[in-house]
Amino acid sequence: MYKTKLPKHTFIIRYGYAYTLEAEEEELIKRYKIKNWSTIKSGL
Repeated sequence: MYKTKLPKHTFIIRYGYAYTLEAEEEELIKRYKIKNWSTIKSGL
């Protein structure tokens, strides 16, 4: 139905946001907004 490429360490998708963990020199959590979340959510 939907295809996407997510960063390697995506650990949760909630309320229209995907969270990833990047641990190089320091640990960094990034948040990505899923623009069509309402469409995806209603299709679940």
